[in-house]
Amino acid sequence: GREAERNHLWGALKRVVTNQKVECVLIEGTSGSGTSTLAQWLATRAHEVGGVQCRTVSHSSMRGEADGMSALLSWSLPIQGLDRADAIEQTHQHLSANGMDDFEDAIGLVQLARPNERVDEGQGLVADFSNETERIALLSRYFIAQADHRALILWLDNLHLASEGMALAEHLLKIDVD
Repeated sequence: GREAERNHLWGALKRVVTNQKVECVLIEGTSGSGTSTLAQWLATRAHEVGGVQCRTVSHSSMRGEADGMSALLSWSLPIQGLDRADAIEQTHQHLSANGMDDFEDAIGLVQLARPNERVDEGQGLVADFSNETERIALLSRYFIAQADHRALILWLDNLHLASEGMALAEHLLKIDVD
């Protein structure tokens, strides 16, 4: 069935691990054709065999709380159940352990994880993104830092439904990671 596709995906992952360079693979097909199953196979197999991390960003036309970058960040950052100040402090510690020492990055990521949260602006706990490029650059730094010690599969499911995900993929491909 999917042997050729699996071999192609596994080969791409081997190149990423060997060359330590960002690579993008598009898995496309009609609804129900098994594209998500194929991506899930790669994520599971890569984790089992090679200790690769996988982060999934799901997108749907209904755009709910479980969709998009904010849902992934809410899940992957240590912020559940914390007020904003504590969430930023915990995120800063998490980022520092991964080579991202800028406190402003912690503020920005918490804001991206909780975009609808009300915040008193006088506390200095609000990121002021002037455009999408700044948000995408921060997300790129975050994912690159996450991949510094272990390869990372960033699965952007139903990417055609999210311009932010497409912009992130394009930005990551342009970066020359040392």
